[in-house]
Amino acid sequence: MKVIQKLLHIVFSSFLVWQTIMLIERLINNPPTEFLSSLQEAVFVNLFVTGIFTIVYSFPVYKILPTAYYQIKKSERLKSILKTIRIDLFKKLLTATIWKKNQNKKYFFTGSRNGFDHLEIATMKSEFGHFAGFCIVMTLTIFIGIRTNYIIAIMILIVNIIFNFYPLMLQRSHRLRLNEIKHRPGKKLG
Repeated sequence: MKVIQKLLHIVFSSFLVWQTIMLIERLINNPPTEFLSSLQEAVFVNLFVTGIFTIVYSFPVYKILPTAYYQIKKSERLKSILKTIRIDLFKKLLTATIWKKNQNKKYFFTGSRNGFDHLEIATMKSEFGHFAGFCIVMTLTIFIGIRTNYIIAIMILIVNIIFNFYPLMLQRSHRLRLNEIKHRPGKKLG
């Protein structure tokens, strides 16, 4: 069953790479002129590119980045950044709309002490997917902005912040909280 899942992930990611290439060609050769069309294309660019990295759930590609990348080093500065960007509002928006709490509990955390290790790895996988998506979409945004018009590039950038930057920071906040739980005096996990 896992072999079929991995094969399907490869096919799905390959399909999204192809769709992304086709979409970028279309945006360069025939950029949208209406606001809603531009917004729709901006959403598609982000969905396609970020979707490519769902492969992280079948293959350990998140390990491409060094372990040090995932470690929370300056927790007070991270807390300040999270507060400034209002990550709490983003989290509420997610749980009120597309990300129901039962889904969180089911996949990310089992509720047991052994679930903390799984949760930490799940946050790394998710963060990698959003980090890679963010970087690629930023590159495409610059390319599209130079080759076509800057309005579609600005829309892609805004959607990228919502679809990739905020989820990336949310995973960091999860690991920050997890580290605080792990390092409480007198508490041992596992």
